[in-house]
Amino acid sequence: MRHYVGRVCSLCFFLSLCGVSCLSLNGIAAAASINLSRDVVINQPKNVVWDRMGHFNAMERWHPAVSSTQMAGADVPTRLLILKDGRIVREELIDYRENNAYTYKILDGPFPVKNYISTLSVEDEGTRTRVIWTARFEPADGVSKEKAEKTMVGVYESGLKNLMRMLR
Repeated sequence: MRHYVGRVCSLCFFLSLCGVSCLSLNGIAAAASINLSRDVVINQPKNVVWDRMGHFNAMERWHPAVSSTQMAGADVPTRLLILKDGRIVREELIDYRENNAYTYKILDGPFPVKNYISTLSVEDEGTRTRVIWTARFEPADGVSKEKAEKTMVGVYESGLKNLMRMLR
């Protein structure tokens, strides 16, 4: 541990000679991160909503941009989302809570993001259900924060709007 701390301190010393502080580097990284959250309330019980959208391997059942889902990866659940335009998004399941939520990360695909981790969850509100889709990510290299966020907002809003329409 001491060796690692020494390297960090050496890096900070070098950067300070260049006029950059370690604190400002951390601030830059934090400033580039985007937190996104969208939610909808659907007038259906939680089990009905979860049955439609809660399967990691069946996003085509509710998202209008997804043509099909294929599972890959023997050790770690990985899905390939085949989009209607033929592009492929490869995602890895990180956590799954039956009838409640799942968390995944994008490994690669056409979206202008990196370090993307997202959770889809449902909350029981009596005879209604709140669906919440959240993510934390950074713009891909060479992409503005605005473009990355606008793209993912479009993905989220089109999916949630379609889910609401399907479960009226």
